[in-house]
Amino acid sequence: ATQDDLWRHLTEQAHKDGTLPQSMDVKTVMDTWTLQMGFPVITVTRDYSGSTALVSQKRFLITSSPNSAKKEPQPGDPAYRWWVPLTFAAVGGDFNNTDPKGWLSEDEESKQMAGMPSRDTAVIFNVQETGYYRVNYDQRNWQLIAEQLDRDHTAIHVINRAQIIDDALNLAKSGLLDYRTALSVTKYLSKEVEYVPWNSALSGLSHINTMLKRTAAYGQFKKYMLRLVDPIYSKLGYESRQDDTHLDILLRKKAVSWACSMGSEDCQQKAQEKFASWMGMVEPDAERAQVLERLGQLALEARASGAQPPRQLRRPLLHVREEVPPEDRKSTRLNSSHPR
Repeated sequence: ATQDDLWRHLTEQAHKDGTLPQSMDVKTVMDTWTLQMGFPVITVTRDYSGSTALVSQKRFLITSSPNSAKKEPQPGDPAYRWWVPLTFAAVGGDFNNTDPKGWLSEDEESKQMAGMPSRDTAVIFNVQETGYYRVNYDQRNWQLIAEQLDRDHTAIHVINRAQIIDDALNLAKSGLLDYRTALSVTKYLSKEVEYVPWNSALSGLSHINTMLKRTAAYGQFKKYMLRLVDPIYSKLGYESRQDDTHLDILLRKKAVSWACSMGSEDCQQKAQEKFASWMGMVEPDAERAQVLERLGQLALEARASGAQPPRQLRRPLLHVREEVPPEDRKSTRLNSSHPR
């Protein structure tokens, strides 16, 4: 059996089910994904006087620069185009239908798509992120998305909320989107309670955190982040609870880490109390990992602000670092440079 045998059987079944047009086959589609490197960014440019959009594809490179974007393709350069399933929904629409409403073929750099919503309604491509590609939009649609998230983020599927943030921050990182627009889709996060969008957001924002840490703008960034993180930190609390779900546990870890490092007085106070309690235990090793995690957060905050750790913790911090074996240090944030 070969790869092509699998594609042939999948094609036969897809034709029977009606999920793939009779004029297409799985091998043709999949060869563009398995026999060349990379993946595309799909750019959607809407015509707001009608109900259409121009949809185009190009290879996505996180390290692309303005100069490389202007570089003319040379003879013999690979085209890097894919067969791309296009799914989309209006905000508040049906995000459960993930069947393609059209395809971009490997021979097409762009095509017109009909069925766009009204001019005042945002459209979201790549429903539930079933396609392996990033999505960029025209400026107005980005604005409509940001406004919708701020007004009622639940009108957009939770997976697509994570996708929008992840795409926006990575497009900005690659120079394909300005950071003002990218950050506009994060402003609603003070209302977000789901783990998946928060995980995408904090992963992307950690890059900005690193880039700004030694600049004059870092103080404003910390205020902005604390305003976003503080509500979810307050909701979940510092300590674990008996009725926590698995995602509650994961999200609390991120919320506490960012709240402490961004300057939350409540978080830092609780971390100090936890350390003081640990120091008074007869057998402190039982909670060593958790305490070191909180100590790392305090150390991060002190390092970021250029200050020393709280006076009552300076000697214990040095003592603990000397006593902790190297293998244990690796699992804590004592050696980290920013929250994850």
